[in-house]
Amino acid sequence: MRTITFLLLSFFSIAISQELIVGNCAENIVTNKYGKFSQRFCDAYLNGKRVGMLKIEEHINPPFYGMVGGYLEIGNKVYKANYFTGKYFAIYEPYGNGLKIETMCGFIYTKTDNLKEVWKAILNCIKDK
Repeated sequence: MRTITFLLLSFFSIAISQELIVGNCAENIVTNKYGKFSQRFCDAYLNGKRVGMLKIEEHINPPFYGMVGGYLEIGNKVYKANYFTGKYFAIYEPYGNGLKIETMCGFIYTKTDNLKEVWKAILNCIKDK
C-alpha cells in the first residue's frame, strides 16, 4: 500500500512540476496601423518533447504588451489559438514590477516580468480545461 501511495504521489508531483519551455524562435519586425511589433514563431517543449508552436507578438513601443497564439498538443488534445479570430493563449502587459496576464481562464498578476510566468499561466489554464 505504501508503494502504491508513493508512486501516486510521485506521479502527481511530476505532473504538477511540468514546465512549458519556449525556444528556437524565428523573429520578424512587423509594422501595422497599431504600431511596431516583434513577431516570433517559437517551438514549445514539455518534458523535453516538442508539443507545438507559439506565435508571440510584442508591441515594441509603449505600451509594451504581448499576445500569444499558436497551437499546443498536450496529451491527446490539440489546443489552437489565433488571436486574429479572438482566441489566444495569453495577452500580457506590464503591471507594476510584474505582468498582468490574461488567459482563457482569467487574469493573474505576477511579481516578475519574466515571460516564464506567461508560459506557466498558459499551461495551468490548459490543464484546468
